[in-house]
Amino acid sequence: MGVSAPTDKRFRRVHVTPRSRRRLRRSPTRLIVAALAGTCLFYAAYRLIETGLSSDALTVRRITVTGNSRLSQGEVLALVDGLRGRNMLLLDLDEWRQKLLASPWVADAALRRVLPGTVDVVVSERRPIGIARLDGALYLVDERGHVIDEFGPHHADLDLPLIDGLAAAGPARGSEDPAVDESRTALVRVGDDDFVGRLRSYVDLAPALRERVPQIDYVDLRFGERVYVRPH
Repeated sequence: MGVSAPTDKRFRRVHVTPRSRRRLRRSPTRLIVAALAGTCLFYAAYRLIETGLSSDALTVRRITVTGNSRLSQGEVLALVDGLRGRNMLLLDLDEWRQKLLASPWVADAALRRVLPGTVDVVVSERRPIGIARLDGALYLVDERGHVIDEFGPHHADLDLPLIDGLAAAGPARGSEDPAVDESRTALVRVGDDDFVGRLRSYVDLAPALRERVPQIDYVDLRFGERVYVRPH
């Protein structure tokens, strides 16, 4: 059974309610200071990037070339002349590699950045292994039959076989290009099939053939494993 007690009027009932979280109020001064700090940081970063991009250490001032033999250094530099004065960080090296590969002498190329302000260019040249008669003219070709350059007096130091039968017949045997030194160069007939394989066979056999036949008129490789050599 409940018992009720008289209320003492000297005491007041206190109603207690949970305290609500005070919202953090940012004063206008704090907002202004934060905005100024952000602006200063942005400007500092901008100036740092601008200074870095304009630094002499990042500007291409020097280009080094290695790996070239038949191509002169000047010829290689002419292919990448637009590199000078550019920022190293913004260079598309693959784009400049493609410019080097546009030269028929260049089989492959690599570029790399070297601080301060230097780009290294490494060239891998095609190696001519024969002089092909094509439509009456003579051209240097590599092991894949890729035409490298027109044969001329500036290639007289190359002791290479003269290859016939790769295209339409050239000039008659008695009217050959005077640039060909017959005392050092042999005419090689390879036919239309297995050009690379037959030419490699001749390159392997050439020293032995020259020992047995010092003055070769022509070599015929069109008959399988048999090699026919006609002396002068």
